[in-house]
Amino acid sequence: KQDKQIMADFNQCFRNQLTRYGLVSLPVEQISIDPNTLIPTDDGVELRFDITMGMSASDTIRTKWAYYVALMETARRSATGHHAGLLVFDEPRQQETAMSSLSALITELGAAAQQGNQILYATSGDLAELNIVLAGVPHERLPVPGNHLLLPM
Repeated sequence: KQDKQIMADFNQCFRNQLTRYGLVSLPVEQISIDPNTLIPTDDGVELRFDITMGMSASDTIRTKWAYYVALMETARRSATGHHAGLLVFDEPRQQETAMSSLSALITELGAAAQQGNQILYATSGDLAELNIVLAGVPHERLPVPGNHLLLPM
């Protein structure tokens, strides 16, 4: 009974995240997490995050964001959940996802950090755009000189 409730919470949180991030390729209400495989499905068919299967590249990214954030959030809410409370995002906007979607993700990550989770977010994206989505979100920025973290010696 407890596992079924956790799965229901995971599905609800996942769908809420998809809605916040602006998923458009599929109706959010037909997407769920398979209770046996823990893989997102579209009306029972496994989502393979393949743009040839009808998902846009930016919706693929949105779905991944939603899954990782929902998994962490569900584990945090559950009395028996286990999650390290650490999420690492490397170039989360790699498919030129809409700024409104990125802003929603950053807001979610900021809220998760306020609850004791640690979020690492690495990007080579435009600094002015990043400053806009970070406005009002508590964060610490580690400045890096130049365009890359690693440079040839």
